[in-house]
Amino acid sequence: MRDQRARAIAHPETPVGKHRAKLFASGSNQIKDAIFRKYYIEAICLVESWISDRLECYLSNFKGKPYAFKTLDNLVRQFEESNEIELNPELKSLVIGDVKVWKDKRNTAAHEMMKIESGDYSSWDERLARNRAPAVDGLKLLRKVDNLITRLKRTAKKSSLNKRASPAVEIKGVNRGSGK
Repeated sequence: MRDQRARAIAHPETPVGKHRAKLFASGSNQIKDAIFRKYYIEAICLVESWISDRLECYLSNFKGKPYAFKTLDNLVRQFEESNEIELNPELKSLVIGDVKVWKDKRNTAAHEMMKIESGDYSSWDERLARNRAPAVDGLKLLRKVDNLITRLKRTAKKSSLNKRASPAVEIKGVNRGSGK
């Protein structure tokens, strides 16, 4: 049995955040290039990995326990089975809706390319063409997921900073409440 692998967490004192940003920039270029070159399955696999990473990030932060190297199917189930009120409803809806639908299209693209269904004599080019939509749609979905999680993280960070700031700041030389 394989040991549980840990997801690298970005902290100001580590290079993880910069490394992840570089990896994402390269990944973005690779996905676009793969779609351009009709390497749709490659693009789909990269999109799946990236969406999974973003969902792992959110769940790890939200639930306070590590989520690392999970399948997209497992992550979707985590959102479906969660009864936690605090789970962001917009993200939950996106995951159990759009992400789940895309995941099934991804599975078809990745696992049925070489299989022949009874009566289906589609050519290689026809099969390849069917995978363009999941690749392009996956990239659009990735952007939605990433933008939403980035926004949620920023909001949580601001909220955390506001909770630490004292609501009643004493200003030397000013008598509060006296009107003077």
